[in-house]
Amino acid sequence: MHNPQSSIRNYYSLLFGALLLLLTAFAIGGGVPSLAAPPPPEPGLRVLEAGPAGLVLEWSSPPVRISPQRHRGHRGICEVEETLYSLCLCGAIEVTAEGYDQMAIPGAPRLPYTTTLIALPPGDLPSLHIEILEETALSLPGPLAVAPQPAGVQRDASGRPVGPAFVPAVERLPAPASPVTLEEVGTVRGVRLARLTFYPALPDDGRLRLYRRVRVEVRWSTDGMQDESPSLPADPLLFQVRRAVLNPWNLSPASLPPCSPAPLLPCSSAPLLPCPPAPLLPYSSPSPVAFVEVDTSALYR
Repeated sequence: MHNPQSSIRNYYSLLFGALLLLLTAFAIGGGVPSLAAPPPPEPGLRVLEAGPAGLVLEWSSPPVRISPQRHRGHRGICEVEETLYSLCLCGAIEVTAEGYDQMAIPGAPRLPYTTTLIALPPGDLPSLHIEILEETALSLPGPLAVAPQPAGVQRDASGRPVGPAFVPAVERLPAPASPVTLEEVGTVRGVRLARLTFYPALPDDGRLRLYRRVRVEVRWSTDGMQDESPSLPADPLLFQVRRAVLNPWNLSPASLPPCSPAPLLPCSSAPLLPCPPAPLLPYSSPSPVAFVEVDTSALYR
C-alpha cells in the first residue's frame, strides 16, 4: 500500500539534495564574491599629497632581477654580459631593475636606483619620513657586484683609445642604509634643489631586501615663506629648473640678483643712445637648452 508521508519525505530529500548541489556549483563557478587582493599599482612614482608645507610620495618598484656574473678574462676579473665596461669580482651577483640606473661609485655595490629633484624653500633641510608598505627578502647566493674604479684609457693594438679602462676598486663602500635618501645638491639661480633617491633593493646580513612599495613624506617649515610665489624673471635656465623638479609650484628663490639697467652702447642709428635690451629666448625657442646634473666632482667638457 502506498504511504503518502514517505513520498513527501522523499520529495523533500530530493529537493534539499538538488539545492545543495546547486549551491556547490555556484560557489565553485565563482558566483560567490571573491576576497582576493587588488592588483598591485603600476611601477613608478605617484604624488599623493602636495602643498606649501611638503610632499607625500609613493614609489612602486618594477621587478628586480638577480643574475650571476659570467667569468671573462683572468686574474679574478669578470664582465657583465649586458654592460661592456662593468667589472666585478667573479661569482658576484648583479642586481638590476628595468628603467633604473645602477650605482657607479667606485667600491660601492652596484644596486639599482632612481632619483627625482624637488625644490626647497629657504631654511633648514626638511624632515624625511619613510613608510615601508610592501617588502620581501631573498637569500643572496653570493657577494654583490662592486663598481670598479677608473684606470685611464683602454687602447687597441695600434694605440688608439677605444674607451675607458677600469680596475677592481681597492676600497669597499657600504650600501645605503635606507631605501630612500634626501640630500641637498645645490642652488641654481637662488633656487635650492634637493635629490630624493629610491633604492628598490638593499643588502641586509646575507639577504637582499626588496622594497616593492614605499611611501615618503617630506616636510619643511613654512616660516618666512611668502604667501604667493614671487614673479620669477624670464630666465631660460629657471624655466628648465621648473621643468626638472617634482614640485614647481614650490619653486621659491632664496635670492635673485637685482636687474641692472641696459648699458649705454653706440647704436647704428645714433651714437650713445640706450640700446634696447636683447630679447630673452622664448620657451619654445629651437635653440638647444639643457639641464645638467652630476653626482661626482670632476672636470666636464
